[in-house]
Amino acid sequence: MGRRPARVQVDPESIDSDERPPQTGNIFNIWYSKWSGGDSSDRNTQTHSKTRCNIERDSGYTKADKEQSPFFCLYFSRGACCLGKKCEYLHRLPKETDSWIPHTLDCFGREKFAEYRDDMGGVGNFNKINRTLFVGRINEIDDSIELKISKNFAEWGDIDRIRVIPNKNIAFVTYKNELNAQFAKEAMAHQSLDPDNENEILSVKWANEDPNPEAKAKIEHEHNQQKLKIAKQLVEKLETLKQYESEKRASVTVEEPEEIDDLPPKRQKMIQSSPLTPTFFNGSLSVLDELKRKKAHPQKNQALVDYSSDDSD
Repeated sequence: MGRRPARVQVDPESIDSDERPPQTGNIFNIWYSKWSGGDSSDRNTQTHSKTRCNIERDSGYTKADKEQSPFFCLYFSRGACCLGKKCEYLHRLPKETDSWIPHTLDCFGREKFAEYRDDMGGVGNFNKINRTLFVGRINEIDDSIELKISKNFAEWGDIDRIRVIPNKNIAFVTYKNELNAQFAKEAMAHQSLDPDNENEILSVKWANEDPNPEAKAKIEHEHNQQKLKIAKQLVEKLETLKQYESEKRASVTVEEPEEIDDLPPKRQKMIQSSPLTPTFFNGSLSVLDELKRKKAHPQKNQALVDYSSDDSD
């Protein structure tokens, strides 16, 4: 994809500041776009999203690319960003190379918690790596349902596996990258598998841990592989930094000191008389030796003094 400015997804003039889901609490959170306590599980309280992100059409560079901001635009994922290239967050899909995002935050920069919310909604749990989404409220389950799910959810990243439970009208979608799962959770919330079917309002949440021992072992292996990958990336970055510092030190030139004989006579005299030169130390030692000699032969010194006095008279 070429470098182009991010598209303005919605006209700022068309945004209604009072437009919000039906009230199910006392306080409305504009960041999470829901009332305090979470949305009610009652289908009648859910509204179909009026916007949807189109990655191929909407992606582009923003201020975040220039300032190297690591976080993605939450409103871009929902197809509702009115800032375009002026946005301070990234307008693209997460990549595997975006692993420098702290594990305590999601890809949008929101803080995770030590435990999942009771309804498995919200930002997520920083104690676990969860790449699997629960998809509920699917209207119809037929032979093409897995293809429909794959078509819709593959827009947000590479999918590892899809599991459909027909008798409950639910499905589980596992991504290869956790950041893509975080992005997809917001992108597909209140959407439908068929864009023209507003009667279908998907419920997308974090999936509970699979109780199957084989599934647990596979997840544990994947987590260990992920940790090993991150460790290798850190080692590579450290090696790159060491090489850069080594090259920087090698490029520094140290000037050799000038020979005293090459300096002007006045400068030579200043250096030779400096307290830091051997000449100074040698001269000081000569004076000390003379004082010691006089102290060792006081009579000879006194005779010299007396002779000098008689001569003066």
